[in-house]
Amino acid sequence: MDRVGIYGAPQAQRPKVLVWDRPDESQMALIFELADAWGWDLIGHEYLEDGLPPDLTLSGALITDLPDGALAGELRKRGCPAVRFGRLPHPGDNTLPVVLQDQAAAGRLAAAHFVERRFKEVGIVSYHASSPEMDNHTLWSAFCEHAQELGVRCHSLDFHQKKDDELSAQERLPHRAKRLAAWVSDIPKPMGLFATSDEMALTIWRMCEREGIRVPEEVALLGGQNGRACKLSTMRISSIDMGDSVRLKEAMRLLKRLMAGERAPTSPILIPPQRLVERRSTDVLAVSDPLAGRALTFIWENIQTDPTVDEVANALEIPRRTLERRFRQAVGGGVKGEIMRRRLQVYCRLLRNSDEPIVDLAVKAGYQSQEAMHRHFKKAMGTSPNAYRRAERGGG
Repeated sequence: MDRVGIYGAPQAQRPKVLVWDRPDESQMALIFELADAWGWDLIGHEYLEDGLPPDLTLSGALITDLPDGALAGELRKRGCPAVRFGRLPHPGDNTLPVVLQDQAAAGRLAAAHFVERRFKEVGIVSYHASSPEMDNHTLWSAFCEHAQELGVRCHSLDFHQKKDDELSAQERLPHRAKRLAAWVSDIPKPMGLFATSDEMALTIWRMCEREGIRVPEEVALLGGQNGRACKLSTMRISSIDMGDSVRLKEAMRLLKRLMAGERAPTSPILIPPQRLVERRSTDVLAVSDPLAGRALTFIWENIQTDPTVDEVANALEIPRRTLERRFRQAVGGGVKGEIMRRRLQVYCRLLRNSDEPIVDLAVKAGYQSQEAMHRHFKKAMGTSPNAYRRAERGGG
């Protein structure tokens, strides 16, 4: 039956959409914004004390429950379109449409971050991640494989051992700190260390402090999820922004399409990480020669101005020949090559993360002309900037 407005005119029935238990405040604000724009009436699952009432007619549902759960089963029984807003895959994802984090892309991004900062030794700390049955196996394997593809040595530490279960929480921290320190001591420094969560990264930093391991000078530390732990601790921890707001928007858009009658996808929709947020815990360039490190820092900080080799030498107040010799010994390549390499890195990052025209982004990366940019990009990447941008954003 149509509702009646204040002037007696009938109003169309608004779709009722179920929302999962207790989204956080930022998630709820985004859900409200889109629901208002699309004319949805939201119903919070947490306010349905005895489950779904038999007489409640739903037009759609946005849930976090797994495909084999009771709620998902009830929604299927009712023929209600539903989308899972998830983090990790599930064997039943072919029965319930789902929008997930792209864990493999996050692992590759973490490895590339350390390689970009010239690390030759990287490691990852996790819980049983080498086992394919574990939740973080995809993240672990992508990090290890991409590090090796990029030509660096990758080490892995399983943070949990059976004897840990016999220890109290107070005993476990120093015990694991000793194990971490012993593992780190066998790896040439500096090294880049990836923890599969921000909480683990924060714990590792505390262990490093306890054992006298300097962060980031000896161990550069990277977390995942870009949550509170990496922003509120006294050591600001670099972390990966997994794009939860983008993922939530995509989940709601998918639900809107399903409610309009579109056929449901049978495989997960993966949302790649949005960016890597750099903070103090990885604010270091892994080179043994301090002079070469200063040269690298100058190049990184001034790449937009397209510095020349002479300008780098003048900034460091040393002869060009001395700079070239020591830089090549420490870095393994020439100064001009590093300027070109860094410019390309910056440009690729801008292409991935910005919607600005490619020509405008080229200027920000230090290219002096569109022709120079296209020539260098095509030679280095084997494709055009436009094609690269489309591919990185899942468009081909």
